[in-house]
Amino acid sequence: MEKAVRVGTVEEQDEFRRADCARMTPQERVDALLELQANILRWDLNPKIVRQGTLKMMDFKNVS
Repeated sequence: MEKAVRVGTVEEQDEFRRADCARMTPQERVDALLELQANILRWDLNPKIVRQGTLKMMDFKNVS
């Protein structure tokens, strides 16, 4: 994932985020979510928390 720094007002931040998400593929969105989740929940530091879940691929059209 490429990181970019933008200078703008606070009001423009939501538009920046929406534009960035619109350019991402569905797989990039899932990868970004899993990375964010791993960084916040830190599964590796708390072995008592068991990560449970399944990832099911759905065949939806990519509508933009």
